[in-house]
Amino acid sequence: MQKIVLSLLLIFSTMGFAQKKENVKSIDSLTIDMEKDKGLITTYYADDKVFFELSDSLLQKDLLMVTRFVQLPTNFSAYINAGSKTSEHLIHFVKKGKNILLKQISYSNIADLGDPIQQSVTLNNFPPILASFPIKNEEQSVYLIDVTDYFNKDSPGFNILRESVKKDYKLGSPDAKRSFIDGVKSFPQNTEVRHTLTYTTTKPPKGNKTGSLSFQINHSIIELPENPMQVRYKDHRVGWFSLKRIDYSSDALKSDEKEIIRRWRLEPSDLEAYANGELVTPVKPIVYYLDPATPLKWRPYFKQGIEDWNTAFEKAGFKNAIMAKDPPSKEENPDFSPEDVRYSTVRYVASTTRNAVGPSVSDPRTGEIIESDIIWYHNHLRSYRNRYLLETGAANPKARTLHTPESEIGEMMRRVISHEVGHALGLPHNMKASSAYPVDSLRSGTFTQKMGIATTIMDYARYNYVAQPGDQNIRFVRQLGPYDDYAIGWGYRYYPNQTAESEKVILKAMVDAKSLNPLYMFGGRNLDPNTQTENIGDDPVKASQYGIQNLKIVAENIENWTTPNGTDFTDLKELYNEMIGVYRRYVYHVATIVGGVHETLANKGQNATPYTNVAAAEQLRALNFLNSYVWNSPLWLMDSQLVSKFQEKGGLERISNLQNALLHRILNTERLNSMLSTHATLEGPSLTVNALMETLLQQIVKDNSNPDLLERTLQKSLVLHLLTLKEDDKLQPEIQGMVIANLQMLETYFKSKRKHSNPTLETHYQYCYHILTKTD
Repeated sequence: MQKIVLSLLLIFSTMGFAQKKENVKSIDSLTIDMEKDKGLITTYYADDKVFFELSDSLLQKDLLMVTRFVQLPTNFSAYINAGSKTSEHLIHFVKKGKNILLKQISYSNIADLGDPIQQSVTLNNFPPILASFPIKNEEQSVYLIDVTDYFNKDSPGFNILRESVKKDYKLGSPDAKRSFIDGVKSFPQNTEVRHTLTYTTTKPPKGNKTGSLSFQINHSIIELPENPMQVRYKDHRVGWFSLKRIDYSSDALKSDEKEIIRRWRLEPSDLEAYANGELVTPVKPIVYYLDPATPLKWRPYFKQGIEDWNTAFEKAGFKNAIMAKDPPSKEENPDFSPEDVRYSTVRYVASTTRNAVGPSVSDPRTGEIIESDIIWYHNHLRSYRNRYLLETGAANPKARTLHTPESEIGEMMRRVISHEVGHALGLPHNMKASSAYPVDSLRSGTFTQKMGIATTIMDYARYNYVAQPGDQNIRFVRQLGPYDDYAIGWGYRYYPNQTAESEKVILKAMVDAKSLNPLYMFGGRNLDPNTQTENIGDDPVKASQYGIQNLKIVAENIENWTTPNGTDFTDLKELYNEMIGVYRRYVYHVATIVGGVHETLANKGQNATPYTNVAAAEQLRALNFLNSYVWNSPLWLMDSQLVSKFQEKGGLERISNLQNALLHRILNTERLNSMLSTHATLEGPSLTVNALMETLLQQIVKDNSNPDLLERTLQKSLVLHLLTLKEDDKLQPEIQGMVIANLQMLETYFKSKRKHSNPTLETHYQYCYHILTKTD
């Protein structure tokens, strides 16, 4: 009997064990018929389902998750492009019980590890949990999780669309039935997830009648270096992309904000030779591969644009620091993919977008740039062709065609690629650079061939619109300059046996010696008329005079240069509209002088005042320019024989709107308040607000005894705008008093003009007087 009982127990025990074994959920059984891809994270994909297999070694590891747009709806926001980044977070996968947590980690708040305050920094910066995934398998040291829902939604941490964008387009929630995973790829150092997200909308972009907006999104999870690079601290006098840090262990009596620059890790392959001043190849050069889709005829120019930076890297002690390569064939590298973070690429996108961008991915702990993908959109060729003709055609016979020679357009493409690579190397725009050279030097072939048209490729100084017909051997297209050499030397020079703190002393001395020289100045966009986009030369008034002189020649010849017999006027219309834009840029360059403030980035001890008013005499000179070229009707832009070819409504309204917009820009509430403040508190004899108003009234109204239709419209606009300013509660009361006084002057003037021999003028003056005196 005892033997029977034992036998039964053994049988039941064995059955129970067998049952338990049968219920084990192995990874293999859970991923049957799913496509497996080994890499940083082993992924499984099938039927819109995505599983991640995480090993113990990946838990708590510093990873970077970057989210970007791949495709966007037609006519979507002008400020978001394919390739635009929506978020970049350092993340950890963490095991907690039977779940894997996805945490967002921050290195923006720091303290020395041995400093007791580190405990407080940790407690007061608890990382947010972005998601929790149940572990599906029962194997040890490896964890299978289902990430489908997380990547198939607008999940926390992605920041796919800002709240302001959702509000503008009145977007609802993503529609799960029209949102799905497009694909998953895994590489040794990164894993990529691509998905489509569809929103409902009650306020779609122009032309969209579907009530829906679909976006294709890509998420990259990237392994960060095991050995973090030494940081380099930013100097505000040198332009550099940077990351902010709050240092609670600083000796300053506060939480000290510091910035570290974003740069590639370049280390000499021969330290001894490098220390002796020899040019040395880096241990790991920066390599860009061309997209296989890049047309063969443009590849040499793309390569030149990338490798042009080698001359700048020589100032940092490196040779062959950056290289351009054709895409490898399947035989050379069957595993090559532009999505592999080990390869930086220049992608050629067949798109109507007129743009190029130079994004990069960097380690948020140190600023080390890990990978970069330059994007060139095919239709950018069109922008450069048109602007080349409009801005240089008067002095440059090669530009007088819509069939720009390949060597010319290739040169422009080369320089665009150089500009975007500059961003990927860590350099932001430097709009100050284009104001370093004297305007008349830009008419010299000797000067421009050597120095270019601005001190850096990182400015928006694309073409030499100053050079006049007859000037010889002129360089018309931008190139790298002395600021690029200086900035790369500062950011990439290698200092062995130095700490980040001791480097600061060496680097500061370098900047102290050069930062006040116009060749090496840096500046962003603000009230400074010397930090504008698309301008060249140290005198916006003189440069714009030259530019408009050239544009008048272009206007007289544009049809002959672009429209042969037998063709329609589509291209002519496009070029005419863009010509108005070029004219607008020239006059706006001058308008910025009015109420302007010069900015010089300087430290105490340097012989410079950071902020000074633009001199009153310069502001009056600018107003006189505007009077000659804007307030007095620019009839040359409205030639009936030209406009009649393509525009049934004529060109009057467009020019009038341009005049009015410029007037409102000058008499803007914010600008007027700023002028009052800077006149009272900054160095330099600036123009007073009252002097500005009196000058405009004199130029636009009093000095014009026989205004034409455009000028009459401008006078009405001035009156109406002053009446609006009078009621603007954001305007300083002091200025409101000036506005009232000038309105009274206008009332007196128009009252005296009400009876006029010209019926048209009499009606105009009666109208102006009426709107000034009506009380209802």
